[in-house]
Amino acid sequence: LYPGSAFPETGEDRVCLLCQQPYSKSAAERMARFKAFLEDTSQQEANRRERELAEYTQTIKVISLPTAADIELPLAQLREITKDGEALISQATVASTTLSLVKARLLECLSGQAEFSSVAEADTSALSMLAATSSALAAQSASLSKGIQDSAALGKLREEHSELLDRKDFHVNQAIFNERLADLETADALKRCKAQCGTDGISRKNSQLREAYLTSDFEERIKKEVKFLGLDYLPLIIQSKTERGVGYMGVALKKTGRNLSSDILSEGEFRGLALACFFAEIEGIPGRDGIVVDDPVSSLDHLHISRAAQRLVIEAQNRSQVIVFTHDMGFYYELWSAAAEAGVPVHRNWIYSQPNSTFGIVKSDDAPWQVKGVRDRMAELEAMLTELKRQASPAPDEELRNMEAFYTKLRESWERAVEECLFNKVVGRFQTEVKTLSLRGAIVTDEDHKTVFFAMKRASEYSGHDRPAGRQPTLRTIEEMRADLEELRKFFIDTKTRREALEKARGALETPVKAQPVQHGR
Repeated sequence: LYPGSAFPETGEDRVCLLCQQPYSKSAAERMARFKAFLEDTSQQEANRRERELAEYTQTIKVISLPTAADIELPLAQLREITKDGEALISQATVASTTLSLVKARLLECLSGQAEFSSVAEADTSALSMLAATSSALAAQSASLSKGIQDSAALGKLREEHSELLDRKDFHVNQAIFNERLADLETADALKRCKAQCGTDGISRKNSQLREAYLTSDFEERIKKEVKFLGLDYLPLIIQSKTERGVGYMGVALKKTGRNLSSDILSEGEFRGLALACFFAEIEGIPGRDGIVVDDPVSSLDHLHISRAAQRLVIEAQNRSQVIVFTHDMGFYYELWSAAAEAGVPVHRNWIYSQPNSTFGIVKSDDAPWQVKGVRDRMAELEAMLTELKRQASPAPDEELRNMEAFYTKLRESWERAVEECLFNKVVGRFQTEVKTLSLRGAIVTDEDHKTVFFAMKRASEYSGHDRPAGRQPTLRTIEEMRADLEELRKFFIDTKTRREALEKARGALETPVKAQPVQHGR
């Protein structure tokens, strides 16, 4: 009546489809409630039916049907036991295939893809036949078992038959059995020997001897080394153990928690403690064999670096040699100073790499440039000039680089000359102390200032500083470069002469003036 409108249409000028009367307000409300009731009831019924359909579909899906191979394997013996065994297996296989097809067609019908009338009835007669055959075979087996149990002679024959089969196997494999018997006897003997060689007794004896002769001595050596290296503030204990007859001793922290010592100690403390253990261990080894250490002071502060250097010098006094590898110039200076103070001879070797080469070069009785004094630096600069003079005419760029390299080192040598020649090493870049006694030889005159100022100015001009774009670099000749080196040499000799005289004069100032006797009149 009202095309395009949803039921119920209860608006103005609308009539009821059942009684053809105009809707009143109450009638429209009743009609709306009736519609809601119908929709709610229908939806609930639809939901229930959908759940039942889903459950029924899931029940069919989980049904597990055997395949043809699953049926043939367990029923294969029926071919030998019964005369119609082959037919039974064939019927069971066909029934399994048919049931699988029925299951698939049912699932299609439940999903709306096919009609239920297309589902054919499966022939399950093979199941009843298999059940009957199984019952018959079970009865036959029970009868045979009862007859065997009642026959004592048959049991005896079975025992004899089994023994004869065993004898036959042993005869055929007698060599293998004999070899296996020999292996078992050897294994048993080794097992008894192993029991006699247990390490428990050795471990106990090892622990007794260690406690009696080693632990206390090692503890004293550790305490001495820790104190010398400035680590005696650490709460240390000596720990020892024996594993499989081998004894071990070490140092640990007294602590209450389970934290590792490496998590408590700083990296420097850990390295210092390792050094103390090393020195304590080698002190207990008889003989004067040499030792080799490689950068032993990494992560140590300057105080502990100085202590480690002094300890190595002490060790060098008691051994054939002590070899130290290091790239730490501060440690190098500490070693050098400690050895000089103790009168221990030092042989320096400088290991460096060359461009385009994978091999290191060992330069005997030499040191890196930054630790050389003015005298050694002048010798190296002289060698540079000799090598430049021997070379063929280089390209301008190479000649400029050679000149800049020479003047860079010359400038650094003048800087070192200020430390050595003018300030008499009172302070130095690698020194940790101020040598006040050297102050007696320190002097800077106006002429010294003038010489250093202009020499440094000239060396800086030719040592590779960036130049304006419009100014071409001026190349110095070998003779000019040698003259600049001779100026440094003259300065070195002149200040040495003046310094020696000055030290003598100022030394007199440190001695009290002798009092003159008093003349008494008559």
